[in-house]
Amino acid sequence: MRLMAQKSLLHKPKNLLGMGTLAFSIIFHLSLMLMVGGVVLIEGVTPKAPIGAYTPQESSIQDLPPPDAEPVQQQPDTPQMPQPDQPVPDQPSAPVSTNMPDIVSSSVTSTSSFSVPPPIPGAVYVPGSAPSASQTPQDQKPVKTAAPDIMKSMASVFGSSGEATDALVGYMYDLKQTPDRKPTSMVGSAKEGVNGGSPENKEYARTVKEFFDSNWNPSVLEKFYKVKNPMSTYQIFIPKMQADAAPQAFKVQDLVKPRRWVIHYKGSVTAPITGTIRFIGICDDMLAVRFNSRMVLDGCLGTLVPSANSSDNVGNFLDDPKSRRLYAGQWFHVDAGQVYPMEVLIGEQPGGVFYALLEVQEQGKKYEERKNGGLVLPLFQTSSTRIPSYDVNKEGPKLESKGMVFNSASDGK
Repeated sequence: MRLMAQKSLLHKPKNLLGMGTLAFSIIFHLSLMLMVGGVVLIEGVTPKAPIGAYTPQESSIQDLPPPDAEPVQQQPDTPQMPQPDQPVPDQPSAPVSTNMPDIVSSSVTSTSSFSVPPPIPGAVYVPGSAPSASQTPQDQKPVKTAAPDIMKSMASVFGSSGEATDALVGYMYDLKQTPDRKPTSMVGSAKEGVNGGSPENKEYARTVKEFFDSNWNPSVLEKFYKVKNPMSTYQIFIPKMQADAAPQAFKVQDLVKPRRWVIHYKGSVTAPITGTIRFIGICDDMLAVRFNSRMVLDGCLGTLVPSANSSDNVGNFLDDPKSRRLYAGQWFHVDAGQVYPMEVLIGEQPGGVFYALLEVQEQGKKYEERKNGGLVLPLFQTSSTRIPSYDVNKEGPKLESKGMVFNSASDGK
């Protein structure tokens, strides 16, 4: 018994050592679990900054371009054509009417009070030369540029509104009204038809002849209603159309009935050649040309001044032999570069169909021949101008593709 008790006492330290090791392991693992759990708990309750508030490291900031740097253009994969040595000239714009309405701003509103000052007429400004707050547009010095050699267009076959410096400027007169819009003896009946032999139309013809005989004194026409706004034309070619197109072009269709009106065009032109020329033309009903203070063509139906014309047969308005014959004016000499005063009158007598044509023929020059003895001639023009679309030999004759240009005296100067 004593021996067994002694053996039991000998084993007690070993048991105590095993129990201590187990207790230490349990305490260690519990401590580790408490530490990990604490970290997770702190991470969950600590608020994080949003993604957008992230600030890159200093090295990342250095890699970004400065805020005011120009954006880098991506180079295309395909090869590019080399640029020309000289700048490419501007292409002509689409024909623009001078009667365009005011530009309406878009529906996007802005709180900015900035406004563009009105431009100086005819001035071209260099980029970056906008006036300061203390300047007016008149303080700026316009930069003169050479006029581009482009084909011009008009708002209508009668011209474009306003007074162009490189054109003939025309005013419309209504011989049926006085300047204060009282009826004259030419007013006629409200139910009047197309009757060239009526008393009103005969008086109209007498008045137009009086104007010619007075050396084109404007006082003869100023006894009648004058449309306030003029139109400027670069050529005289009006294909067959209704006579009410003229009041519509001048925007007075509610004031001027389409009969017994005239348009008086006037300006100064520069001869393109030295030589002998003449005008050829016709109008339904009135056409006449005064060049260098001399009447050189009477293209009126029922000629009023026969001495202005030559007797040559120059064919018909259309190839149809039933169409009216063209009128050839007297030959006269011009010198290249010389400036000449020029006037043209066109008009409508009874209403209905209207057309007008003014061509130029150079003496001794060969031209393509038309049927019935006519020639394919150039239009008279004061600037290179697009010819209006028309049905050849139904609304007008065949013409040369380019007109004979008598530049206005102020064109390009």
